[in-house]
Amino acid sequence: MKLTGYTDRWSVQRGETLRVFVSCASSRFDVQLVRLIHGDENPRGPGFKSTPVPSPVEGSYPGESQAIQTGSYVLIDSRGEALGAEGFTVVLWLQATAPHQGEQGIVTQWDVERRRGFGLFIDGKGNLSGRAALTSGEVCSVTSRRTLRPQAWYQVALAYDPKHGNLTLLTQDMHPTVFDPPAEAVVAHLDSPVAWASDRPLLLAAGGLVSSDAGRTHATGCFNGKLSAPGVLARPLTAAELPGLSTGQLPVDGWLARWDLSHDPARRRIPDTSGHGYHGRTVNRPTRAVTGHNWTARTDSFREAPEQYNAIHFHDDDLEDAGWKESLRLVVPQELRSGVYALRLSTADGECDYLPFFVRTPTGKPDAAIAVLMPTVSYLAYSNEALDLEPFEFLAPLCPLRNMGLQAQAYEYIERLWLKSTYNHHRDGSGICHVTMLRPSLTSMRPTHRARLYDGPHQLSADLHLIDWLEEKQIPYDVICDHDLHREG
Repeated sequence: MKLTGYTDRWSVQRGETLRVFVSCASSRFDVQLVRLIHGDENPRGPGFKSTPVPSPVEGSYPGESQAIQTGSYVLIDSRGEALGAEGFTVVLWLQATAPHQGEQGIVTQWDVERRRGFGLFIDGKGNLSGRAALTSGEVCSVTSRRTLRPQAWYQVALAYDPKHGNLTLLTQDMHPTVFDPPAEAVVAHLDSPVAWASDRPLLLAAGGLVSSDAGRTHATGCFNGKLSAPGVLARPLTAAELPGLSTGQLPVDGWLARWDLSHDPARRRIPDTSGHGYHGRTVNRPTRAVTGHNWTARTDSFREAPEQYNAIHFHDDDLEDAGWKESLRLVVPQELRSGVYALRLSTADGECDYLPFFVRTPTGKPDAAIAVLMPTVSYLAYSNEALDLEPFEFLAPLCPLRNMGLQAQAYEYIERLWLKSTYNHHRDGSGICHVTMLRPSLTSMRPTHRARLYDGPHQLSADLHLIDWLEEKQIPYDVICDHDLHREG
């Protein structure tokens, strides 16, 4: 997209401030506040209707292209320490859902630019691989001979023994097939000491952090799949001790760090239960309260058995906040009556986009006897809906009016960055259950949007038919939103 953006919220009151974030490939873009009346451009209807509204933000602004970096992970503050420099074992259970989608970090303290530190990864061929950078400048790897089966649970340990100079990768298939060995141990000898990346945080489900040209930090090599019960033992583990992990026979005081992934899944904090304070936080909203390696299938509620829902499902296309730099702010004028508004963005070369929002009256102080409830929860659920029946010929007759060529530029942007809706799937095939307002919403929250499956208005563009009818009939109304109703009752 050459010109697009988003606002920090969709519902505001008079006097409140709306923050606006714009990405523009041109050197400048123009802003105009408009009141939206009707969006459907079908020639058999009244056509697009909007009314310009004078505002302090009207004018020209410098353009800047802004990128979106996706991928969820857990960030752990290592306090400038190299975890386990005297010897350690990283232990966890994992279920990879897309093991062949490039290199993916599992547990890492890795400096991407300088290639220092250590980590447990899935390599580009779908095999588990332990990695340690050496002071000699080389990187030593130890790689499993088995290829991970998608959706299968594995118990994994990566042990570093500085006394003997060994890096050992231990794996155990929780449910092996006749073609898979139930357990495997692979050892590599290190010719020189490990070059630690003590200034880097420890990450779960990512390969490392890098900085972009804009100064923002994002993760690379994000993992697709579930992690369960991860921890770091303060000593190297032997192959003979691996079965003891699953039976709980290892001493509790042997843990350097142990993270409870079932803790308070509505929040970001991931506590370290070892007592050493290596607490973490989730980034980009991975899916919480999902079944772990020890799920018995006796309940489908994490509240009834939280210890069996001790996993997090990470995706390389998760996004909580695009994190763009703020382009401008609008203080909603006191004289603005309640209604549907938008900031119209445009450039000299003909690019145009609308960033809609809703102005409501203060709670308990309506201006009109009628309130129009705008279904913003539905707008959010359908945000960037990208359903496509073309690959399924038997379903195509269900949508004889489909027009898959609509909004080609917008859908290419959605597809390339995988900014899809709850009616779509993640890249690894699992269903999307989290979406965010803090990204461009190019379908349900655009006044001229037409759904590709039936070539007609959908969500906001359809609901503006009601707004146009009220305006034509000169019926006074206020606008409120689902989010207002949920927040204030």
